[in-house]
Amino acid sequence: MILIRNNRTGLIAGLAAAAFLLTGCPDNGPEGPDDCPPGQIRDEDGECVDEPRVCELWEPDCCTARHHSGDQRGDRDCSEVDAGTYSYTCDTSTGTCILLCQTGSDCAEWYPELCGDGHCNCEGGDCLPPACSSHADCAGHGLCIGGECQQAQAQPNDCVISPSPLYTKEGESVALHAYPLLNGEHVVTDAPVSWSSGNDAVASVDAGTGIATGGSEASSTTITAEFGSASCSVDVTNYTGVASGEARVLVLDEVSREPISLGMVVIDVGDDLVEADVDAMGVASFSGIPASGAIDVHVFASETVDAPNGYTYVSAIGTNERDLVFYLPRNFLPRNAESAAGIKGTLSRADFERISDKQVHLALSGLSIPGNFIDLDLEMLVGEMIEVEIDNALVEQAIGTNIIPLPSGLVFGLSGDIYKPWYAAAGVPGRRSGWMLGGNLDLGQLLEIVSHFDLEGSEIDFDAVDMGDLMGTLLPMLDDFYSAVTPGLEVSMTDLPDSAEGWPPPGFADGNLTLSSPLALKGIMNVPTLPSFGGSYMDGALLLGGVMVEGQGLVPLGIAAGVDSDDPAGANGRIFDPRNTGNAEDLPEGKLALRMAPQHGGIEGSDYTVVALALSFDGLMAEERRFPLSGVVTSFDSLGYEEEKSFPVDSFLELAENATLDVAARVYTPEAVSGANLYRATMLRGGGQNWVVYHEGSSPITLIEPPEGFADRATNYLNAQAVSTHGGLGLDELFQFNSSNLDDLVDLVSAFSSIMILRD
Repeated sequence: MILIRNNRTGLIAGLAAAAFLLTGCPDNGPEGPDDCPPGQIRDEDGECVDEPRVCELWEPDCCTARHHSGDQRGDRDCSEVDAGTYSYTCDTSTGTCILLCQTGSDCAEWYPELCGDGHCNCEGGDCLPPACSSHADCAGHGLCIGGECQQAQAQPNDCVISPSPLYTKEGESVALHAYPLLNGEHVVTDAPVSWSSGNDAVASVDAGTGIATGGSEASSTTITAEFGSASCSVDVTNYTGVASGEARVLVLDEVSREPISLGMVVIDVGDDLVEADVDAMGVASFSGIPASGAIDVHVFASETVDAPNGYTYVSAIGTNERDLVFYLPRNFLPRNAESAAGIKGTLSRADFERISDKQVHLALSGLSIPGNFIDLDLEMLVGEMIEVEIDNALVEQAIGTNIIPLPSGLVFGLSGDIYKPWYAAAGVPGRRSGWMLGGNLDLGQLLEIVSHFDLEGSEIDFDAVDMGDLMGTLLPMLDDFYSAVTPGLEVSMTDLPDSAEGWPPPGFADGNLTLSSPLALKGIMNVPTLPSFGGSYMDGALLLGGVMVEGQGLVPLGIAAGVDSDDPAGANGRIFDPRNTGNAEDLPEGKLALRMAPQHGGIEGSDYTVVALALSFDGLMAEERRFPLSGVVTSFDSLGYEEEKSFPVDSFLELAENATLDVAARVYTPEAVSGANLYRATMLRGGGQNWVVYHEGSSPITLIEPPEGFADRATNYLNAQAVSTHGGLGLDELFQFNSSNLDDLVDLVSAFSSIMILRD
């Protein structure tokens, strides 16, 4: 039996299992008739099919491996064909040599029907059709829908507004976004949206921009958006200011944005602790609070029906604000949880055959990523490892079992047989977008992956695998993949099956994902120098590119990776693109190509977002895992072919490796990180019970005892996190009752780092 050690590697583990499936099977193909009729050959499935056209040696452009003269067979080298400054390659589908383009102009001349208005892209000698990335690319030619300029045909009959519900404060403004729907599905329309308020004294709204502003009346109203005959509304609650000597804390669920009433707020004023219960409207009110000076505010909440695992405690240390808003994250469920929220679905052989005729079929699915990237869980990108029964007798004969551990979000097949046709991707409940990246690889590419593993023994030892090289080998193979997106899915908590046989969970929402959009966009990302971990540069960087959909989170549309030098003496912290082959066209150090699908599936009109994550594979794989991670974030509204994009900061943030935690004394001592203006300490109690402490500076922090009835979460270890925000947005602005609050943290952060700190 083959075992897989360390399932934290998700997709890699799944591919390793797939590699065993292939390499463990005898290479004699499926059984079939001994001979095929004249003019036919046997395909990979053992079926007799028509033989592709063969050409005679006298044909000047003949290159197929099946060409012949009499009984002799051989190959023709297309490089022998005289083409002047151009080169030829073999088109195996026709058995002839074809020209390799050098510029997009070549393509426009040779393939006018492909290149539309004369714009085409030449990549690796291949002519690729152009793809728009935004509506601005299609000025005068309609809208950019699925990467093509076309006229919008959809007439919406409904819409949805985000954020919802809305909380405003007198004089403060917040932007609203409306998404058109047709029969419940997101669509693209050229119909203008208009806005109106039910009561301007409570909250007014700009009719054209959707920017809402709190009025002088503390009450509730609705704001309505209209797309022609389609309309939708959002509930608005407006608050006026607080008087001198008072303090107010509004406590909201980060997922639903609804008030949390089962909670308590504690304000630390010097040495005095003042407590107040949270009322049914989510408000804790205080009197007798000094009008100025720094205070510590701690918010605690209990389990609710919507959050059965409870909420994360949140503290703001040293804020000068007296009117604050806290958005509490729901606690992450433990890995052996009995319930989760997610999507499910299946892919068939036909789904992959539409893409290409390569033999290895892979697709990776997930849910959009809400909240903030500081808490990004890489395992959520691939799902839990599930033992899957592979219906193939050769598998059991070759490796002693037909039970293979694969990520729940992965679909896998070989030569038309889809061994794991279903996907089940879990994530944060709420209104989310389902996504998928999938396609086909050839056997040679999979063998490249296999070469990174020791397949001689009875188990796969990931500690012996050079993960940087493996990622560099794997991810460029995904350039030819396709994307699928289904926005606006309502996912809620549901019971998980007791065993692998019950997967996918029946209560998961239908994902309805169809691979339809090629990764036609190509950007060149300028990646900063890698940070250090343990005295050496981190191993490489993973790039996750996608679209930020308001209220739903980041929808991945592409992924890339680059690594630093394998030689420690030559490591300089500058990543190189694994596609580099030593040619003049190679990208220089620090630049990495990222392929993404254009916006499609109803998410058109949003901004693109790219997150670069610096990783240390030793820190992820070692026995004492500290999970070092540093990230930079950038956003842009369009992406030209091979256009260079940079991040808003010059470097990754270093890790706070020297921060300390004294559990007995309840003292956390941060470490200052150059470039950071905000810090977080996320205490991890186990079972998903967390406590996040926001602060500025590196002074020691003494944690209070939670109020009676709330479990203590100041335990054995924490994640020390440093943050750089756009414009230097600090602690006060983050918790102040305004439009820049914790629910918008994903749009406010430009760089972050995180590392686990163990107790002293």
